[in-house]
Amino acid sequence: MKPIIIPLSMSSVFLLPCPGGYLQVDAGYQHDYPAYCRNLPRAGIALESVRYLLFTTIWENSHENDQHLEPIHLSPLGADL
Repeated sequence: MKPIIIPLSMSSVFLLPCPGGYLQVDAGYQHDYPAYCRNLPRAGIALESVRYLLFTTIWENSHENDQHLEPIHLSPLGADL
């Protein structure tokens, strides 16, 4: 299974097909929400079909890389965190 890559300004999110929709890996920054909303349909995916979220944590230069942890744009849709 090949992930679907949704490009954002400084990073990307990855989607994997799963029963009932998609699993999204990471979330991007909150300011990337407009790009996310533009690029998701370009990939043929409806926002409502993102049903599961998986957050990774990467430590770089002794600080957490927070673009992995801003789920603000998906949590109101009922995605399972």
